[in-house]
This record gives sequence, structure tokens and C-alpha cells, in this order.
Amino acid sequence: MKINILVALLGMMVVTSSCNKYLEEPPSKNSGVEISTTGHLDALLNKASYSTFRTQMVPGLLYSTDSYEMTPEMYTAGFRRAGTKLDIIQFSLWETPYVEKTNYLTSYWASAYEGIFMANLVLTNIEKVTGTEAEKAKLKARAHMLRAYSYFEIVQYYCLPYGKNTVNEPGLPLKVTTGYEEATHRVSLQTTYNFIEADIQEALKLDEPLFQNGVRLSWKETTAGANALAARFYLAIENYAKAQEAAEKVLTYDDYVRDYGSGEITQVLDVLSGKLVASNTTEANFHTTFLADWDRAFYNRTPTYMVDYTFPIASKKLQEIFGNHNYDLRKKLFLLDDMKNVSTMKIFVGNYFDKDANGQSMKVPGFYQHGRQYMTLAPNVVEMILTKAEAMARLGNYQQAMTELNKFRKYRIDKNAPDDIAVLKANNAQEAVKHILEERHREFPYTVRWLDIRRINFNQDPNDDVTLTKTFFPVNANAVDYAAAPIQYTLKPGSRKYAAAIPMEEIKASNGTLEQNKY
Repeated sequence: MKINILVALLGMMVVTSSCNKYLEEPPSKNSGVEISTTGHLDALLNKASYSTFRTQMVPGLLYSTDSYEMTPEMYTAGFRRAGTKLDIIQFSLWETPYVEKTNYLTSYWASAYEGIFMANLVLTNIEKVTGTEAEKAKLKARAHMLRAYSYFEIVQYYCLPYGKNTVNEPGLPLKVTTGYEEATHRVSLQTTYNFIEADIQEALKLDEPLFQNGVRLSWKETTAGANALAARFYLAIENYAKAQEAAEKVLTYDDYVRDYGSGEITQVLDVLSGKLVASNTTEANFHTTFLADWDRAFYNRTPTYMVDYTFPIASKKLQEIFGNHNYDLRKKLFLLDDMKNVSTMKIFVGNYFDKDANGQSMKVPGFYQHGRQYMTLAPNVVEMILTKAEAMARLGNYQQAMTELNKFRKYRIDKNAPDDIAVLKANNAQEAVKHILEERHREFPYTVRWLDIRRINFNQDPNDDVTLTKTFFPVNANAVDYAAAPIQYTLKPGSRKYAAAIPMEEIKASNGTLEQNKY
């Protein structure tokens, strides 16, 4: 969208030529090589898809959920002095009109439109280059998938959720060329979703393996990835038959789930090296960041989503959803009673907390993650299993859905758990859906959870609605009034605050043609 982004992307067209078996670099401008072959376009797509160090700032994914909750007591006891950014508080309390002033170097909006630009660059040049028809067909399908995925990411963040009452609300600016002159006005939400679906249908024509010579190509557009995107998309628009079909197709490519109770070492992503390393997930290893089944991703175009400057404080609701027992291994391994005095947390937060008369400070419950979060929203095996189960339940096949759910839970529940905890039961579809949504919450508390909250509060089933509430000090565009009495914040189904404000810098760059969300 912004000129500097487009210029940077043009530069990506022409980087020094060097490659390995799985990732070629695009030709160099300095070498005088022009885009003239399908090989050049393939290299451009690889460059756009595989970007190990690309990060996107998406604070709403973590802080807007009902998994995160900073209490007034925590804020006054220490977080107020620990550098907690104002926009984190605003996102967590759904004061989304204020966040338009957030100025990150790489916003979710800007990064997604980078992918869209690159996809359009391939699509507008595909008939101008030499190569076989089979090569061109594969490149077209890959480009359509990249564009669909990029649009679906930000429509789930900056626009109102899809539903019968929102289809005429503003969607996104739809870019199909690489020209500066292309309009930046927002089309309707329905038109946006139609556009994404058309791209997904083109992407589903892709014939590309998930594995090559034993290497998982989750960074690349593949047939499995296209179906994973389709499953997520159709779940969001309540086309449960297609969601189930796509999820089942994905799982034919990989259905392995890590068993937390088998003694297998849980892997974590080491922040410094960027590699998955073995960990027993004890407090001594708190410097690493846990990513549940991260290595089972189907499409990880932008591997990390960086959420900055505070920590995943576990809300009361998140703690309760694991139950008052210790049989759920996710609770045992990743939910800490007090995280502020563990490893780097002590440096960044623990030392800021006031002590009481006994020399003790309040506990800050947290999930097993670390400040400057690195997390992924990539669709993975577990999400597809739970998507399949939910689609079944919503179509009325609730008994089969519960069978699928319980098959998954055996990898997350202690083998010594009594049957009434290990095996969930439902008497009807409504109860089955409730169980599945709770399981998704436990599995994806700070990523997919926000997408789930959005869709269930705008779909046609009122039984799954959830109203979010948090108590905190009054907050405005510029500050937290921590001298005032705390108030209750509420996010109800249908609220316009489910759409994050588009960054003001994007509004300005459009010369006023890009419409901001109305609240």
C-alpha cells in the first residue's frame, strides 16, 4: 500500500542470484537480468513465501482474547513501571479506535500487502515469460494462494467478522495489479470474501507436495496448505461441509500429533537461535518460547508474529478452562502459577514489583511464553483435526465429532486421568460444539482463539456466543488513569470493536481514499 513498501518489493525482484535446492533467490538488478522465465517468477514467490526473519506486529491476537488479562492490581504493583506499552492496554480492553496511532515498522496490514503485491507481480507477468504450461499453471496456483492467504489474514483483523449482518460493511482494498494508480478504496466485506474464495479455488488446483526429500515445505505454497486455508476460510463463513472436506484432505498429507504424555520431549523455539530445541518445559527453560506443534504447520508464510513489550498473563478464564485438576498436560507443562520471577521475567518485570509487608509480591499467572512474543498463526495439524470435529458437530454428526475430539485429547490428557476427565461426552450437537471450542481455546489461547471469538460472535448460532469482560482503569487515547477507580470493559457479540483500526499511516498514504473503521 505505501510507496516505500512497493519500492522495497520492486527491489526484491532483483536480488543477487544464488540458491539451494529448495529456495532460489530472484535475479539481480545489478546483473542486468530481467524477469523473463518461469524460474525467475518461482524465485520471486519463494522469496515472498520463505522469510525466516520477517515479523508482523499483531498485538490483537494475544491481548484482545479472553486468555489475556492484566488486572489493576498487577498494573499498579509493577507493570506500570515495567514499560508496558499503551496500545497493549488498549487492545486488551478493546479500545480499538485508539490503536490507529500505533506505529510499528512492520504492521500486519503492510506485511500482508507485501505478499499481495508479490502475488500480483507473478500473475501479471506469467504470460510474458518463457516456460512450460505446467510450470505456469503451478506458479499461478501458488500466487493465488499467497494472495488469498494474505487477504484472509488481514480481513480477520482489520474488518468486522463475516456474518449475515456485516456483509455490506467495509472490506479491504482489492489489488490485482502492481500499479500505483490502482484504487485504494474498500469494497464490501462480501466482495472481499468472494475475491478470497475465488483465489482459494484457484489455489486448490495446485499439485505440490508437502514434503520433498524428507523436508517439510511449510514455507511454500502446497496442496496441503491450500486445503488448510480453505478449511479455515469455510469455517469462518459457516460452510461446514466444505470446511470438513478441506480439513480431511489436509490430514491425508500429515496427521501426526505430538503426544505430551508419552515422555517425548516437547520442542520449543529458542528465541536466540530461531531453532526448535529439546526442552522438558520446566521453569528453568523459561527463556524459550513454546509453540504447540509449530513444526506441524501446513503453511507458514510469515513464520513469526511478534507481540511486543509484555507477557502472556493467563486470565482467570484461561486458568479455569483447564479445570481444577492436574490431568491436562497443557496446564501442567505450560501454565505457571507465577511467572514474574522466572528467568528473564525477573529482569524485565519481577524487579519492578512492589513487595508486601512479608517481602512477597503478588503472583502473576502466565502461559509458558516470554516477552517479545514469537508465535505463529500458521494452520497446523491440530487445528485441522479440531476444525474437522467442529464442522461435523455443526452439521449434526455430533457423536462422530466427539469421537474425533477424544482421539485428539488422548495426546493432551494424562494417561492416569479418570474417564470422566479423559473422555468428554455430549448429548447433542450444541454440547459437542461447546466442548470443541473449549478444546481449541486450550490449544490456541493466544493465536487462533481470537479468530474463533470473532466468528462465533457473528455467526447464525446464538448458542456459542461469548461476552468478554475485563476490569481495569479508565483508558483514553493517551494514557491510563491509574489514579481513578477501575471500571468494567465489555465486548459483546456484534460489537464494531472487533475490527482493529487501520494504521493511520496507511490512511494518510491513500490521500483519504482508504476509509477508517467506524466505531
